[in-house]
This record gives sequence, C-alpha cells and structure tokens, in this order.
Amino acid sequence: MMSSAVALKAPFAAEPALDVARHLFGSEPATRPTPAAVSPAADVPTEAEPPQIAWVEPAENLWLTSLQSFGLTLMTFGVYYFWGRAEARRRTTNAVHINGKPLDHTGTGLEAFTSFIVGALIAVSITTAFFAMMKGAPGTGIEGMRQIRWQRLTISLPLLFLLGSVVYRKRQHILRRTWLSGRRFDVSGHAWGYALQHFWMAFLVPLTLGWAAPWRASRLEAIKIRDMHYGQTRFIAKPELKPLYKAFALLWFGGGFLYFAMLIVLSLNIGPQLLAAINGLSIAPLNDADVARRGLTIVAIGLLPLSLFALVYRKAMLEHQISCVAFDGGRLRLKLPLVGYLWLAVTNVVLKVGSLGAFAPVAEARAMRYLISHLKIEGRLPQMA
Repeated sequence: MMSSAVALKAPFAAEPALDVARHLFGSEPATRPTPAAVSPAADVPTEAEPPQIAWVEPAENLWLTSLQSFGLTLMTFGVYYFWGRAEARRRTTNAVHINGKPLDHTGTGLEAFTSFIVGALIAVSITTAFFAMMKGAPGTGIEGMRQIRWQRLTISLPLLFLLGSVVYRKRQHILRRTWLSGRRFDVSGHAWGYALQHFWMAFLVPLTLGWAAPWRASRLEAIKIRDMHYGQTRFIAKPELKPLYKAFALLWFGGGFLYFAMLIVLSLNIGPQLLAAINGLSIAPLNDADVARRGLTIVAIGLLPLSLFALVYRKAMLEHQISCVAFDGGRLRLKLPLVGYLWLAVTNVVLKVGSLGAFAPVAEARAMRYLISHLKIEGRLPQMA
C-alpha cells in the first residue's frame, strides 16, 4: 500500500512552475501533441514481456503546483479554477504510460470555463421558470409546493434527460483530448441516444427498491465502452455483475438494518422530542443541547458503518467499470485490496476537506496511481502506434 507521505510530482522536469499569463490569456495545446521519444523496444512488448500500463512518477512537485493553482484561484475569484483543473488533469494523465509511452491530455481551461458558463445559464433559466410557476401556485409554503407537483415534473424530467447527455459528452470530451503515440481516443456514439437510455432506466431504480441500480450503472457503462475506439481498435464491454451485486447487497441490507436500528435507538432516547418535531414540522423541540447531543451521537455512530458499506460498493463499482473494458485479444482487470482502498479513500477525503480543496489534484493523482498500480492486462494490447 502506498504511503500518503510520498510526494507526487508533475510530469515535466523542464517545464516552469506555473505561467499565469499562459494559462489565463495564452493558448493551451488543443491539437495533436508530439509523441514522447521512446526506444524501439518499448513500442511493442516481446512475448516474454507482458503489456504494461504503469504510473511513471512525475518530475515536479504536485503539492507546490496545487498550492499555486489554489492561490491563483482565490486571486481571480474562482476563474482560474478551470485552468488549474485542466493543468492538473494533463499532468496526471501524462504520468500514465502504456508500454513505455505516456498518455497526453490536451483539454484546455477555456473549454471547461465555457462549458461551465453554458451550464450555469441553463440552470438559471430552469430555476427562473420554476419560481415563475411557483408564483402562480394558489397555495404557499409546503401546501403550495404540493399543488405544483406536476409543474415540478415538467422541470425535473427534462433535467434527468439532460443529465444523461452531460455524462456522455463529458466522457466524449475527455477521450477526444487524450492522445497516445500521436493518435487520439474517441467516442463515436450519440449523446442523445445515451441520454434516452439513462432516462428510462432511472425509473426502474425506485420500482425495484434500488436493486436495478447496479444493473443500470453497468448497462450505461457498457454503452460508453462499446462506443469507444482508438484508431481502428474498438473496445468491447464484458460486464460481470455478480461481484457488483454482492457489494450492493451488503450496502442494501446493511443500510436497511442500520436505518431501523437508528430509529429504534432514537425513539428510546429522544422519542417524544422527535414526535413533537415531526407533528409540528419544526426543529424547535430538538434545540435542547442534551437532546441534540444524544441525537447527533446516535446518527454519527450509525453513519460510520454505513459509510464503510458505501465505500465497499464504490470499490466494487470501480473494479467493475475497469474490468468491463475488453478488446480483441485481451481485457483489463482491476482488483483493489479492501484495506488499502479504504485507507486511500479516507485519507483523500481528509486531504481535500482539510486543505479546503487546495490539494484536490494531489488526492486525484494518488487515486490514479493506486488504480494503475493494481491494474492488470489479460492477453495483449492492440497496436498502440
């Protein structure tokens, strides 16, 4: 298991720290990058050398560049965040080597900033329409919200459909900005077709009390994988649902048990106050310091094992998504040690929250390095040149 004390570094030793003018006002590479020089022996592995996907420790210190990016984000009132995010993704991507050749990411901060502005305008338009319908409701407060439930559907259903399109276009954008040996990855499907699948399958989740959720996630991931290609190489989806459903069963049954256990313990400790708060639709009965302390303690104790179950399911989902990827002659396999993954997940949360997001790029790079270190290739990779 990797130590959190190991410093992560950025990929280019000769690159200057952070050039503010280049990032904020200059152009970032949006075309095919020049492939890194590699020896001929690194192009294609021999029969004795299996194909490899490796993390090559970068040259510059990502802790320092993360601090610089965070400072520039504060100085520009958040605008620089998108440029810093693009730079962090480029550095992390470049640390991944396939058969000795680094991946290159050419996404720009301007692209991310433009997408954010468009999304914000759409969100403001939808919110404005929602409050306009609320204004015409005959009731007020909770009763008014109930009376416009059908109006809410006219907003929430289109949003659910658009969310599927956003998810697909994000994958498409990332792959189209990722290059290897002078050739880029791509997604050739249609975002609206994916959004339709994303939309109708969402209704199966509540109808099955959540049990359709793993199948839905696997089905949607398989659609994106089948639409992926690298040159003439097309990818194949080979999902294995059994391990995913084992983890989901732990979350479902464990979460259900904890829910009812917490209700029983809460009723035994602060039952009258809870009933008063529910009947009066007010938190005033829970404002007493002793009542609040006992209630929060019970909830916190219950949330600890629930968080553990959720992380186990998250681990299974990551393994499923990666191991689902196959190609002619081989496939990927990911198996993460449980204790190591839990340590990584918890320390990354502490790293992000404790630094107010300043070290989020470091946490993401740690996660990527950990995944790559446990990623295996069965068979042979397609020609990557």
